[in-house]
Amino acid sequence: MLIYILFILFVLIYICIYVKINRDIFSPPLLFLLAYIVSVGCALFNVKLWNIEMIPTTFLVLLLGALEFIAIGLLVDKRYQKKENLLHEENRKKLEEIDLPWWKLIFTSAFCCIYMILLYRNVMAIASRHGTYHNLAEALNIFKEETSVTLADSLPWWLGQLERIAMLCAYIFLYIFLVNLISQKGKYTKEKIAKLILCLVPIILHMANGFLVSDRLQILQIVVGGVVIAFLLWSYQTGKKYISLKTVGILALCACLGLALFYISTSFIGRINTKGPLEYITFYCGCSIECLNQFFKDPPAASSIWGKETFYNLNLKLFDLGLLKLDEFYPIHLEFRYYHDVMVGNIYTAYRRWIYDFGYIGAAVLQGIMAAVMSLYYNHLKYRKFKNMGFWLVLYSYLVYTIVFHPIDGYFYIQYVSQTFVTTFILLWLMYWFFAKMQIRFKGGFTIYINDKWKFEKFRFRKRY
Repeated sequence: MLIYILFILFVLIYICIYVKINRDIFSPPLLFLLAYIVSVGCALFNVKLWNIEMIPTTFLVLLLGALEFIAIGLLVDKRYQKKENLLHEENRKKLEEIDLPWWKLIFTSAFCCIYMILLYRNVMAIASRHGTYHNLAEALNIFKEETSVTLADSLPWWLGQLERIAMLCAYIFLYIFLVNLISQKGKYTKEKIAKLILCLVPIILHMANGFLVSDRLQILQIVVGGVVIAFLLWSYQTGKKYISLKTVGILALCACLGLALFYISTSFIGRINTKGPLEYITFYCGCSIECLNQFFKDPPAASSIWGKETFYNLNLKLFDLGLLKLDEFYPIHLEFRYYHDVMVGNIYTAYRRWIYDFGYIGAAVLQGIMAAVMSLYYNHLKYRKFKNMGFWLVLYSYLVYTIVFHPIDGYFYIQYVSQTFVTTFILLWLMYWFFAKMQIRFKGGFTIYINDKWKFEKFRFRKRY
C-alpha cells in the first residue's frame, strides 16, 4: 500500500511544482522527481513478482529525501529568479558558431577510431584469456565478468587514459555540434553540413565504446547531458524559459524509443535475458526501490572502512597509494537481493550507500550538498553567470546524469569525489581551450591565436587589437 501512496504523492508534487512554481522540466528538482516517478512506477509493475511490501522506513527515506532535494532546488531557483530575468537584453546575446578547422575534425575522428580498434583488441584478448566464446556477445560477457565483477583482469592503464581523452572529445564535440546546429537556424552550406556530420563521429564512437565495455549507462549519460544543454543553448538563442507541452510529448516519445533500444541492445553486449520488453525495462528502472526496501529489512554487516561505498573511487586511489590497508580491494558492486528464487537486483538508489556509511543524518547532509551544488550550477548556467560559458556547459553535460540516475546509484560522490575527477577536470579545460578557443593558422606565417586578445607569432606573444 505504501508504495502506491508514494507514487501518487510524487506525481501530485510534480504536477503542483510544474503548474504553480517552475515549468522548467530540466531544472534539478523536476529532473530528480521525474526520475523517481519513473523508478517507483516501474516497481509497481513488479509488486506481485517481488512481493513488495514497502516498510515505513523506505517510504520515509524516499519521500523525505525527495522533499529535501526539491526544497533546496526551489529555494535556489527562487533566489536567482528574484535577481535575474532570462529575457534581459544583456542575456539575449545570440549563439555564435564555433568554426572548427578541418584538420581538428579529421584528427579527432581518426584518434577516436584508433582508440576503438585498440579497445576492441584488448577486450577480445581479455575474453580469450579467461574463457572460450563463439561470438562477440559471449566475449563481452566474459570481459564484463572478469573486469567488473571478479576484478581478475583489467584493461591496460594507458588505454584507460586514451578512453578518457576520447570520452571528453565526445562531450566537447556534442557541445560544438549543438551550438552550430542551433545557431544556424536552418542556414546550412554543404561545408557546414559536412562539418556537423564529422562532429558526430566522436559522439557515435563513444556510444560504441559503451556497448563494447558492456556499460550502457555511459550512453544514457551523454544522451541526458546532450538533451539538457540543448535546452540551455536553445534558451540562450530564443530567450524562452520553458519548452512547450508538445515538445515535452516528443521528448517522452523519444525516451520510450530509447528504452526500447536499451532492451534490444541486451543480446548484443553479452547479457543473458529471458524477460520480455516491459518486464526487462521495469526490472532495470524499478528494482532499486525494492532492493532499498530489502536493505532496510535485512542490512549487511557494518564496515570499518570510512566511506566504503559512498567514496568508492577515492578509496580505490588511497588503496593504490598504500594509504588504505586492505588485503585486497573490494568490488564496487553491491550484494544481490532475491525474493525466493526470483532475482530482484543489486542496485539500491543513492540512499543505500550514504546510509550504510554515514547513517540517516549523514545521508541527509550528502543529499543537501548534492541538491545545492547541482541547483546552483544549473541556475548559474541558465542565467549565464559564468565567464567561460562553453566550458561550464560541457562540464554540466558530464555531471547532470547524477540527478537522473539518483534512483540507481550514488554516482555524484562515487565519480566526482576522487583524484580521477580532478585530472579529468583539468584535461577537459585544456581540451576545450584547444578545440573551441585556440586557432592555428599557416597562411602568411605560423600563428597561434590563444584567445580573443593574444596570439603567438614567430616565438613571441602579441596582443591583438
